[in-house]
Amino acid sequence: MAFTETDTTGDYENVSPEQLRLFYATKASINPNLSTPSIPPTVSQVHADTVAHQGNLAIMAVSDYQGMLQNFFVGLLEAKRILEVGTFTGASAIFFASALQRNGVSGGPDAHGNKPLTCLEISEEYAAIARQNFVQAGVDDYIDIVVGDAHHSLAELADQTFDLIFLDADKPSYTAYCQAILNHHMLAPSGLIIADNTAFNNVTPFINIPAP
Repeated sequence: MAFTETDTTGDYENVSPEQLRLFYATKASINPNLSTPSIPPTVSQVHADTVAHQGNLAIMAVSDYQGMLQNFFVGLLEAKRILEVGTFTGASAIFFASALQRNGVSGGPDAHGNKPLTCLEISEEYAAIARQNFVQAGVDDYIDIVVGDAHHSLAELADQTFDLIFLDADKPSYTAYCQAILNHHMLAPSGLIIADNTAFNNVTPFINIPAP
């Protein structure tokens, strides 16, 4: 069944939710890649290995649903450059790199030597695991990992601009991270900051909002 926004037949009862979703996701004003969100093939293994080796800490890895939602935003913004603050074992970054690929972004360094996705991770152990997972996912050409305190790393990246910035590191520092990002004009004019876990009761006191 063909369906267009200007359809005057009024026969909307036979239009499935999936048809509507695909239609609005592929409107000319929105990136058509939004119609094909998917879970990168190696993510399930990343999750399994993280549970096996990190135990309860595996909860820090993004879920498949969240990863697909992040991909949606990458497509919506038609993002070309992404900054991730807090990488853990790399599942989130693999979702982001996959979305950049769908946006038509090429891997490898640009004219300034920067890859499309920059990941900040304080732990060398987690960074090493993430690097291995990026290679296995075939997205290592898309990702630079910077190891160290994100406060210092953000200062070193102050001359760069990103279309999407994902905060998923130490929660007490979220406000400081946002201030640094905005003060250094690191967010593109039409860019988006996503701050993870901000509804948690143990996070809200640090970002000056009431607990839900």
